Amino acid sequence: SSFSSASASAAAAAASASASTLPTLALREGVDASAAAAAAAGGITVYLALDPALPCGWAVVHLQDSALVRVEVGVIAVAGDCIGSRGASLKQQLLPLLTPPPAHVFVEKFCGSAPRGDDTNYGLRGVIATTLYECDIPCTMVAPQTWKKAVAGRGTADKAAVKAAVERIL
Repeated sequence: SSFSSASASAAAAAASASASTLPTLALREGVDASAAAAAAAGGITVYLALDPALPCGWAVVHLQDSALVRVEVGVIAVAGDCIGSRGASLKQQLLPLLTPPPAHVFVEKFCGSAPRGDDTNYGLRGVIATTLYECDIPCTMVAPQTWKKAVAGRGTADKAAVKAAVERIL
């Protein structure tokens, strides 16, 4: 498979699922196991991973007994010229990924250093958090170093190393 760099972060969470890392990460991050158990009632547990940016990468991971069943990846092309229109665009395109609701959503935590884009990054994460709250779906912010270590073996892995690890695992 070939992934764009925009969806590499979200796909990395999917790749880690094949090594049973998502359930472990969920427990380590304090995720409510009852939500995952309820979703698993049908035998399949679904997780959503998001990498909020312009564009926003996503991965939907389907697990059965901690074994990877299916992975869907893609990119939300966030449109608009202001934070309001971008937020509306993101929410409109995010809602279909929440039906049926995943057991849990993992969102890459923002570690910004360029003030020029910080408002957009925080705004997109606010839209995601609010939408998940409105849909009663639990969410955990995950530091990039955490999932990079789970997928590529080191928390400082660059995009090329993450992309190669995802393609190898999937």
